[in-house]
Amino acid sequence: TSLTIDKIDSSHIDASLIPWRYLKKSLTDTIKYHLAIICVADELENVFSGLFLVVFVSSLGLIALVVYHISLLPLHDTRTFTAVIELLCATVQTLLVCYWGEQVLNESKLVGDSAFGSNFFGADRRFQKALMLIICRSQSATAITAKKFTVIVSPPQDPEFTSLVGMVQESS
Repeated sequence: TSLTIDKIDSSHIDASLIPWRYLKKSLTDTIKYHLAIICVADELENVFSGLFLVVFVSSLGLIALVVYHISLLPLHDTRTFTAVIELLCATVQTLLVCYWGEQVLNESKLVGDSAFGSNFFGADRRFQKALMLIICRSQSATAITAKKFTVIVSPPQDPEFTSLVGMVQESS
């Protein structure tokens, strides 16, 4: 039978027995891959951040106008159903962008956790120092923004949104 990486329990591997050349190759490949992902995220940020800001501002305006329009319509009017569908479309568009922005942020945060969770005790000192640098770099997560105005994440994850909801709940 063949042994795959998935079947290996890393807690039973003595990291001190792995030669530096193998650790260096693995680390170099991982860092190149991570840097490529950061470059893609930066390029995405440069190209689309202005568009994201326009999408959020226009969606916010559209949502406000549609909610106002719904408040003026009688409940059993057919135009109310159409306005609710418009409201859902504007909201889904915004949430879709937020979902993928949150995915980028979460994956970026997992890099440090993965490096810290690796079995590096007893490994070559150079490997340990490189992992320490990776962990330090991962403290500043890669995120997609709307023209540096705000980080694009789902509202419940946003600390500003959470504090705003808390203030509203306290006042009522």
